[in-house]
Amino acid sequence: MSVGGKAEDGIVSRYINRRISTKISGFIISHWSDPNPFVATVVSLFAGVLAGVAYIYTTEFVGGILAQVASILDGVDGELARATGKTSRFGAFIDTLLDRVVDFVILISIYYSFFKVFMGDWLYPSIIYFYSVFAWIMVSYFHSVLRSLDGERRIQTGLYRFASRDVRIFIVFIFSLFGLGFYGVVLAGLVSTIYLVYSGARIYHLLR
Repeated sequence: MSVGGKAEDGIVSRYINRRISTKISGFIISHWSDPNPFVATVVSLFAGVLAGVAYIYTTEFVGGILAQVASILDGVDGELARATGKTSRFGAFIDTLLDRVVDFVILISIYYSFFKVFMGDWLYPSIIYFYSVFAWIMVSYFHSVLRSLDGERRIQTGLYRFASRDVRIFIVFIFSLFGLGFYGVVLAGLVSTIYLVYSGARIYHLLR
């Protein structure tokens, strides 16, 4: 059974995450006769929740590493499902739902850890941060709408590769290594905004 990624993988998944996750999936398939993809989903969720806990109770360095680990493990369940013929719409829904849970835990934890030590006015940084979170969340929605209207071919070669979830988490991971997770989220929000403007214009063109 072959293990591989998806055509619409972001650049981080394609060149970094999949190189690790496919090895993990291959190892699981070679050592277990009937692996359950949902177990991998739960492990990825657990790693994401641990990342949130680490941001609050340890350091951003540890939190960022765990967030990136969760991002890598997030690919394993889909790889196992495709390799074993266990793909389902319900499984895809659960995976997407738990991705949003992990995103929420990590983003709120970064916000909390930042304001534990921030001594300035909290209002404007909070507005910028929560706009970035909003843009982060909306990427998935706009992507789904654009994919339904424009088909897979354009999606596979479009700007989404540079604004997908794996890219956003990787940005946060890199910034967190230097204790700057808050600013990583803001940069990810900027990248998300660029994609939202692009995809919004494309959706408008297709629907008018």
